[in-house]
Amino acid sequence: GGSTHFSNTKNTKITKTATSGPMDWGGSPLQWRLCGRSNRIKPPRAHYDAVSGKVVLNMDHFCPWVSNTIGYANYRYFLLMLFWTFIGCVYVVSMLTPYVYVNGIRIPKNMKHSAYLLLMYITTFSFAAVLMMFLLFHAMLISTGQTTIDFWGNMDRRRRARLHNDPPFRNPFDLGVRRNWEQVFGRVHWSVAVLPSFREPPWPPYATKEDGGDVHKRI
Repeated sequence: GGSTHFSNTKNTKITKTATSGPMDWGGSPLQWRLCGRSNRIKPPRAHYDAVSGKVVLNMDHFCPWVSNTIGYANYRYFLLMLFWTFIGCVYVVSMLTPYVYVNGIRIPKNMKHSAYLLLMYITTFSFAAVLMMFLLFHAMLISTGQTTIDFWGNMDRRRRARLHNDPPFRNPFDLGVRRNWEQVFGRVHWSVAVLPSFREPPWPPYATKEDGGDVHKRI
């Protein structure tokens, strides 16, 4: 799937980044590891996907809607699918709304197939509400430089930091709202970002010893 296949250029970048001395901060999100399932190098934020049997960069989650794992290579397409499906639902709801009465949410009895239209209205409206929640959640993730897996892991790190009176946990991959969005869509105008594109996403900001462990220097 799109989340696991990369060009030779990308594979070369992984090799060069790894051999240049990746930072190993024992247990931190920046730690490079060896995958026990695939026996391959796992960069930060990469996880083994049992469905595809591959290590997925920036793995977010497995999506049953597309029957594929969402990660580095297809996260933008997943977001655009949510966005345009939501826009389509809003369009359908807006077209049906004039026929739906607020009083009892009923459709005029003289309208043919009124029950089907009402069912379509309720279903589409509910689906749009779910899509909006997904979009808002992922907008929050992008703005804070996280994946879904990061989100739950970082919540646990913050909890443990408070429990042990340690300094507050800071997500090392949070580059600021603007640069976080550029990590997903690239440095393009928003009108271009929402259109389908074959552009590869920007390379993740992996820190190495050459950077002193600062992911911000990789941008």
